[in-house]
Amino acid sequence: MSGLIKKRNGILTVTKKASDIVASNKLLPLIFSTFTDKFSWAFFDGYQNGDIGQFGWWYSFALISQDGDISRNSKYYAEKYFQAYPHLLTLKSYDGSIHANYSCYSVRTFDRFLEHFGFTETTEKTMLDSFVKKTDLFDKFISY
Repeated sequence: MSGLIKKRNGILTVTKKASDIVASNKLLPLIFSTFTDKFSWAFFDGYQNGDIGQFGWWYSFALISQDGDISRNSKYYAEKYFQAYPHLLTLKSYDGSIHANYSCYSVRTFDRFLEHFGFTETTEKTMLDSFVKKTDLFDKFISY
């Protein structure tokens, strides 16, 4: 996907492109853009809608940048996300509510994206609720 490795005779090796990128400190931006734009976040879950979270990821990024100084319930961000992208409200919970959409958004955006990059930290995590706050690394990445 990113051109950093190649497989030859069943063995993975680092490409010249990867060596050059590591030497020029451009590895993180390449991994980040590959993860956000080329890799499908839906590969690792059973949610039906493959677009939730990844579509408009930059909007979530802007929300965290603006409101992430204090710990907030992930539902806060999910509500704002689905206000901006109501066409993505396609999942129905067993009780007919939209909680499955919020859960999908939270898992993909926070648990499997921002937290993996070290951009947010999640506390008080339960099955239905988690509280999210941006890290210092997030602000450093934004200013990079």
